[in-house]
Amino acid sequence: MELKRTKRNQFASSAHLFERVFKKCNFNEFDNLTPLMVAVPRIHMREGFELDGYNAGDRRNAVMKLYASKIGSTDRYLPVSAEDMKHFKGRVIWRKLEGLFPNGKNVETRSAIKAFKEGQFIHNTVPHEASRTVPPVLDYLEFPFTPGAVWEAVLLTEASRLYLKHVWHGCYNNGMLVVDNVSLRIACDSCKVDGKAFTNDNRIPPSVEMLSDKEAIVRYCYWNEWHGLQRASVKVVRKRKGYVKEHLGTETLIEYHSGKRY
Repeated sequence: MELKRTKRNQFASSAHLFERVFKKCNFNEFDNLTPLMVAVPRIHMREGFELDGYNAGDRRNAVMKLYASKIGSTDRYLPVSAEDMKHFKGRVIWRKLEGLFPNGKNVETRSAIKAFKEGQFIHNTVPHEASRTVPPVLDYLEFPFTPGAVWEAVLLTEASRLYLKHVWHGCYNNGMLVVDNVSLRIACDSCKVDGKAFTNDNRIPPSVEMLSDKEAIVRYCYWNEWHGLQRASVKVVRKRKGYVKEHLGTETLIEYHSGKRY
C-alpha cells in the first residue's frame, strides 16, 4: 500500500501518544494504573481516587476493565464470601454463582454476588455479573469540555479496550486505533488487506463535533481482526455532576475476519 503523508490533526497526535503509553504498560503486574494518565494530560481523576484495573470473567476467559479505586483503600471487593473463594477456583465458582449450572440440591444464583461499593479496591478477577456493579471510570473523571479533552476521555474510556490485556475469548476486543495514513497502512499490511481506497479519506482522522458547551460527538476509526476497519461514533454529554456516554453506532469501512478462534 502506497503511503501518502498528510498533515496530522491534533486528535491523531493524541492517539499516537495514547497508543505508545498503553503498549509500554505491563498489565501483568501493577499496583495501580496511574502511570497511564500521562496518555491523557487533559484528564484528571476525581480527588481521592486513582486509575486502576481488574479482569472481568474468569481465569481462562476475561476482559480487562478500568475503574476508579480509592487511594489507600484496604477494603477489598469480594463479590462472594471468603469461604466460597477457598473451595472454588477459576470459572467453576463464577458459573456456580451466576446460576449457569446447579450443584445438586444447592443451586447458587446471581443474588449470591455482592455489589461493589465505592471506596473498595479490586484485586485480580471478578465475574462479569459482579463487574456490572462497578461504576464506570467516566464517573470519576474531571476535564474541561473542550474538543481535545473530550477526545481524551473517549480514548481512556472506550479505545483503551483495544490495548488492555484480555484472556481467551476476551482477545476478540483487541485491535488498534487507525487515525491517519500511517496507522491505516500498518493495520492493513498486518492482515494483507488492500486499504488504498481509504488513503487520505476524511473519515479516517478522528473528529470531535461540538454540538454545544454540553454535548459533543466523537468519531474515530479502529482496526479489529474480526470486524475489519470500523468507524465508531460516541456522544459525550456533560451533566451537572459528571459526564455520560451514548454509543451512536459503528460503520464498517473494510470487512475482514482473520479466521482466528479463541
